[in-house]
Amino acid sequence: AWKLRVLIAKNGEDALQRAAQQQPDLLLLDVMMPGMDGFTVCRQLQKDAATAAIPVIFMTALADGDNKVRGFEAGGVDYITKPFHQPEVLARVTAQLRIHQLTHALQTANADLEAKVTERTAELAQALEAARILDAKKSDFIDVVGHELRTPLTVIQGYAQILAHRADLAADLVQPIAAIVSAAAQLGGIVEQVIEAARLNHDSLTLTRAWLNVNDVLRRLMGVYAQTLDERRLTVTLNLPATLPEMWGDAMALYQALEHVLRNAIKYTPDGGVITVSSAAYADAGQQYLEIVITDTGIGIDPAEQRLIFEQFYRAGPVAHHSSGKTKFKGGGPGLGLTLARGIIAAHGGRIWAESPGCDEVACPGSQFFIILPVQYVPPQIAAAAPVETATL
Repeated sequence: AWKLRVLIAKNGEDALQRAAQQQPDLLLLDVMMPGMDGFTVCRQLQKDAATAAIPVIFMTALADGDNKVRGFEAGGVDYITKPFHQPEVLARVTAQLRIHQLTHALQTANADLEAKVTERTAELAQALEAARILDAKKSDFIDVVGHELRTPLTVIQGYAQILAHRADLAADLVQPIAAIVSAAAQLGGIVEQVIEAARLNHDSLTLTRAWLNVNDVLRRLMGVYAQTLDERRLTVTLNLPATLPEMWGDAMALYQALEHVLRNAIKYTPDGGVITVSSAAYADAGQQYLEIVITDTGIGIDPAEQRLIFEQFYRAGPVAHHSSGKTKFKGGGPGLGLTLARGIIAAHGGRIWAESPGCDEVACPGSQFFIILPVQYVPPQIAAAAPVETATL
């Protein structure tokens, strides 16, 4: 039930003045009045921002359609014809008061929502600016940590190398010194992987681009691992075409990415297995691409892990079952190699994925790693500029 307070105005001018002062929730406005008629009063109410939202119900004996249309065009919300039927009047008034109340509540809610959106937008802008500053600080931190870790390692490696090459080195120190040299080199490799992974996370990997031949990179990689392959009795077959389009990229970074993929194949292929490395060129939608496929006869990859192996720190299988060493069967590591490979390949506009029937250490179903690289890729950040030798991604 509504509790209503009724105000009465004598004419149109009085109605305008009282509406502005009292701000009623509803106006029952007679059309035929001395002086200013109801249509004119309603139009004047609509022009004033203070009274424009007050709903107006016209009351008149003029029940023809034209006058009803005039009332709605003037801004009225309803029409009551004389003689009045009291229950109808109360029903129409109640309905319009309810609509007015709900409209006011909706407007208030919208205003509150807009205020909250404005507040949240400002907070988000502040958070983004803080994140930008923190990212810059993190990049600086990565550089500082890299320097602080490399410096003592360089000292250890340097003096260990000096000791290892001394002619008067006692026989019982040869093996310990060699172990220090090897351990320092292994630690240095892990430090570099961690730093590079951190750079990938903060988009601060720097590539020095030039035209390069992927086959040359693959052949150089095979030469570096020749001794390891011989020790593990692993056979490597190179299926490289005589000619291959050169690509615009960073030879050292690509070498690093391909090394991680090859090392993964070596680690998960039992002694005596076979690794096949192939390359090819193809065109798609007017663009040239290079495809590199590294296939092994290793233990394979579980389908559920074929995406996860590229995630940071992820390692397939129980950690306790891994041995140490970069190229030993199921050799351990920080779980960053394939992450780095994916990041470097992505920085060249390419993609990498693995396929395998599954993991079986007895049947050894093997795995295939596919790498797709565009022959010429311009990063979005420098797409509007001419090709440059160095691009920071």
